[in-house]
Amino acid sequence: MMDVAYILNRPYKMWFIFDQETLGYTAGIEEFPGCLTEGDTLEDAHQMLLDAAESWILASIEMGHEIPIPLMDRPNVPKERGE
Repeated sequence: MMDVAYILNRPYKMWFIFDQETLGYTAGIEEFPGCLTEGDTLEDAHQMLLDAAESWILASIEMGHEIPIPLMDRPNVPKERGE
């Protein structure tokens, strides 16, 4: 069985968007389709995203799906500036 902690420590592209109306954050992981969550603060959104990612990984493994490679570890994918 794959080690979820190892997977979560890989350089996946997490994103966070502040919502002016709700004054909260929406968060997701680029490589994990449908792995989205929300939090009242950036810290809450980050923790909720880690929890959602763990559930996403476990469900993917249970269904026999491969866990995507982080974008920055893929060949021929441009790296962002400063990396």
